[in-house]
Amino acid sequence: RLTEKDMVSPSAPAAAKLVADYFNIRGGIADELVEMAVAADTGKHTEKTLKLDRVIKLLHDDDEGRVRLAKLLAEKGAAFIEDEWFREQYAKLKDIEKLDEWLSEVAESIENPKGLFVFVDEEGTIPYYAAKDIAHKLLARGCDTVAVAYSDPNSPRRLKVSIRVNENSSTDARRIAEPLGGGGHVKAAGVTLEAKDMLLFLRMLAERSPSRKVTYLRLQPPR
Repeated sequence: RLTEKDMVSPSAPAAAKLVADYFNIRGGIADELVEMAVAADTGKHTEKTLKLDRVIKLLHDDDEGRVRLAKLLAEKGAAFIEDEWFREQYAKLKDIEKLDEWLSEVAESIENPKGLFVFVDEEGTIPYYAAKDIAHKLLARGCDTVAVAYSDPNSPRRLKVSIRVNENSSTDARRIAEPLGGGGHVKAAGVTLEAKDMLLFLRMLAERSPSRKVTYLRLQPPR
């Protein structure tokens, strides 16, 4: 805390919730935006927020596009999904339906998923905009914790690792990410790592697992 006016809340489900509370913004579009932000930051995506997340990643190197998207959200809230420009951006995501179907098949193929700790290796295989999709599918099947390692387009020599935790689990995602320089929330956290640190990450993930085991899953979509 830098000043007495600063608001610090490690248990807050999303930064958007803190902003809304700090400025006392309530009702209408503000509530819709906070609800969507909480869904995204706690790993409880709806179909609508998942599409938004994908477009945000599509625009990761497009400043003008991100500004336009921010204005769209401020003006329309949850109705952004009906906007023609947004639909045009989403249409740019190649073969997303086919990829989504394949990811569902992969998740369904995991035997006895309840309580599993899973490490998903996506390096160089899954598009950035769909990198975290498998985590939501595995959690829906009952996995306890899913860590997804994927390529970072802004830092090609490092990997981003997204950690998502089942809502019924007592695992704290922050406790896995923070010792390695990352952070986030209880149910969703992340860290950026060099390859040499990946073994340490896996060890920390295994230490959180009651069985001390982690299931390794390498994703390689069919061509």
